Amino acid sequence: AAGPELHAWSAPRDSAWQRIDATLRSIAARRAALDAEEARWLLEAQRADVHRYLGYATLLEYMERVLGYGPHAATERLRVAQSAANNIRKLREAWQGQ
Repeated sequence: AAGPELHAWSAPRDSAWQRIDATLRSIAARRAALDAEEARWLLEAQRADVHRYLGYATLLEYMERVLGYGPHAATERLRVAQSAANNIRKLREAWQGQ
């Protein structure tokens, strides 16, 4: 049987590439945690009508002007936050119904 396929490229002997990979994975994990936290606070902002106290017509306008999101990104972040909250609510209801 033939051995493993050999590639022309091989990883450098030092571990710089491993540090880079680990750092990028760490950044991605922190970003995911921040996204989840932001989603929670966006829902709180929606419930409290934060945008109205600050003179914005909608939460989306607030997200665009204050948080710096473009229209599509603001819409998607709010949609995902609402969808996640709805899914969590459904799971709780299902658990309570058992």
